[in-house]
Amino acid sequence: MLASGGGVGTRKVNLTVAIVTSRNAYDNCDESIHANAIEVTGGPYERTLDSSGQFYYFCTIGFHCADGLKFSANARPYLKDKQNLVEIVDRRLEGEFDDEKLHEVCDIIEECLDKQPSSRPFVADIVAQMSYLVT
Repeated sequence: MLASGGGVGTRKVNLTVAIVTSRNAYDNCDESIHANAIEVTGGPYERTLDSSGQFYYFCTIGFHCADGLKFSANARPYLKDKQNLVEIVDRRLEGEFDDEKLHEVCDIIEECLDKQPSSRPFVADIVAQMSYLVT
């Protein structure tokens, strides 16, 4: 949000986002080897990561990338890989949690992320399930 003239307004953007596949290209803002580019006009850019892996994005206009207008995302299928669930648990718990409850929470999360909105649980049902898990 931008404040201007005493009021608050939404900033519209026009930019090109490069999607690169290597950390080196990302670190060096090297758009010459980007996998593809997306024109973003008039608003926020959203992308659904429907596959696992490392994704790197940066703005190709002027010095935006060098100035830090870039981000990376690591989309890994934690919820489906029961062996790696520990990686998503808050480290401050220092291993003090119930594995069975962790699996149940992940099952709830998977239900909430269902691609069909009509298949997702109601908030009241989620609250009831989570309340049961913390008792």
